[in-house]
Amino acid sequence: MLRLILLLVAVGLLGAWLTRPSEDQAKSEMRATIIATLTTEDTNGKDPVTSAALMGCRMNPEGCYDLVSSGLKTTYEDRTFYSVFTATGFDRSATCYGAFTKFTCPGGFAPQ
Repeated sequence: MLRLILLLVAVGLLGAWLTRPSEDQAKSEMRATIIATLTTEDTNGKDPVTSAALMGCRMNPEGCYDLVSSGLKTTYEDRTFYSVFTATGFDRSATCYGAFTKFTCPGGFAPQ
């Protein structure tokens, strides 16, 4: 029974190692997370310039991301069985974890 459990763990770790997401996949997921944050950010209580910028982001999210991404510091860490992609900037941060060809960004691009 113990051998079966060890074999299943070994197969799972091998699968994780073979299918951990690449840096390009991480950037793609981070792009989607940031665009979702920019297009759903509430404009109530914001100063007029910030509100106008957010409205512009809702009209052209791709162009807005290109502008915002220039001010972000990103790091990609390829760990043995998974990967971590972090973006920080504009008093916000996001950390995405990838394993088995999928990335997840718990909390999204949230204020620090």
